[in-house]
Amino acid sequence: IDYPQSARVVIPRTTEVAFSNDVLLAWNSVRGTSTTSTSLATYGNNSNGGSAAVAYSAVPGIAATEAGWIAFADGLSADGNSADIYLAKTDGTARTRIAAAISVAAACRPQLAFNYRTLVISACASGTTSATVSSVDATTGVVTTIKSGVLPGLQRVATFFLFNDATTSYYTYGTGATAIDKPLQLPVLAGKNVVYAVGRQLRAFDPSMYTPLPHDVALLADAPVQLVASPDGTQLAYWTHAGEYHDLALVTISTGVVRPLRSDFAALAGFTDDSSNLLLLDNVDSSHAGALVAVPLSGAPTRTLAASVTQVAPARASKILFTETGRDHISLLRLADVASDAAVVTLAKDVDVAGFTTDTDRSRVLFSRSKMPNQGLYLSPIP
Repeated sequence: IDYPQSARVVIPRTTEVAFSNDVLLAWNSVRGTSTTSTSLATYGNNSNGGSAAVAYSAVPGIAATEAGWIAFADGLSADGNSADIYLAKTDGTARTRIAAAISVAAACRPQLAFNYRTLVISACASGTTSATVSSVDATTGVVTTIKSGVLPGLQRVATFFLFNDATTSYYTYGTGATAIDKPLQLPVLAGKNVVYAVGRQLRAFDPSMYTPLPHDVALLADAPVQLVASPDGTQLAYWTHAGEYHDLALVTISTGVVRPLRSDFAALAGFTDDSSNLLLLDNVDSSHAGALVAVPLSGAPTRTLAASVTQVAPARASKILFTETGRDHISLLRLADVASDAAVVTLAKDVDVAGFTTDTDRSRVLFSRSKMPNQGLYLSPIP
């Protein structure tokens, strides 16, 4: 087996990581006798070219970066239910508190997202579940309220942001809020359209239009629990029935024609980057592993690529990354080209079976190893 030698350790110890644009975020939680403290560091796009510590009482998973700026939660309260939101450069300088005593409880965790140098936040005051959507000019730190009394949650789609109140859905570019439709769920960008669900009805609108005009796409047999658009924007995969047993189907967005695929224990894993194949995990077991199956959208026969796969992610074109556990119980990070009969390439062994991620252009993969003596976080190019 060919193991590329270019993978390198980038962080010797961390408890949670994420890529945000071209910046690697790493949280490291350390347990004390009665409390746990979490630091946050950035790696990559810093003025010193290396790492920078930006927080020492952070909340894991709450952060976003863009254009050299980072927004993050720090100053976690003693009861673990609230924190402050800060804005800083990714090298830790120009740190400014932009919101205080924000709920970080599961019922209303803050959502942070950038549109270049405009930060948009959906957050609740500590102890409440009524959210306010605000924008922040990163260069000045000025906070502007967009809309209060909305439901928790915020989703960036292309260059705008979607959110709901009890009766209406809205979009914003970071200034005012424009009403779209009834409260929407599961919005995805498919080509030039945003497709979403309102109950069983799939609807769409073109965000480039000055006034959005939602239209029906397809009426499904049941309300979907997940929507995934093909990268070329022509197909929408969805499943209905939450839980282990569910129905998987495809919708052609231009016509609304539904193509049922499976009604079993298969789990939707996404599309290849070239939109030629839908990826499934078949017969998923109690350890969340299943056989990796590629379903060609052309109607050609399906292919089983690996027997025991936990995580799948697209690389470039028809290539995919996945973690597989062999009969010897050694876990591998592997690369396959669905459009080719070439042998699968193993990028690393003894990896953690879940949690790998790629950077924005899918040229590198970040993965972890928890077993000694190779414990750490590794970065490897994708061939």
